[in-house]
Amino acid sequence: MESPEVNPLPEAEISLQCDACNAVTRADDHFCGQCGKDLRSYAVAPAEDVFTTLRPTLVYYFLTLLLLSFYKLTPVLSEGINGLVLISAIDVFIVTVFWVVTFRNIKTLLSFSSIQLKTMLLTIVGCILGAIVVNYIAGLINVSIYDDVYYSPYLFADTSHPFYGRW
Repeated sequence: MESPEVNPLPEAEISLQCDACNAVTRADDHFCGQCGKDLRSYAVAPAEDVFTTLRPTLVYYFLTLLLLSFYKLTPVLSEGINGLVLISAIDVFIVTVFWVVTFRNIKTLLSFSSIQLKTMLLTIVGCILGAIVVNYIAGLINVSIYDDVYYSPYLFADTSHPFYGRW
């Protein structure tokens, strides 16, 4: 039994050749018409590249965990508003350093040329709805565990304009 002959396509439509059977395919083909092999190229990184890609994120989370552990487990930083401001300033510094280091890799993600108004509005509405749902669920968890909603207004009690005094 002979295999069916592959009909060559006009020169303008030729763009790919199947790796498995060397059949000529068109640019919009997803599968080889001869052997059925998937022609779409998937940009799957090897396993070792995943850690290369995630390394800055993992380092950032590790440094943040280390910073917060240092804040909570040692008496070096005060636990009041001064310690909170210092921890926030150090965190802003860490984020800025990581942004500068990884800017070249994320520059294309920060391009505003492909943003659509509908997508942007749906994202904003989704974020607001998500924040409301998370706030409601966190309140339910606090009430079920502590029989009350837990807030830490004592951190701001010694400031010149405490928030809790206005509620």
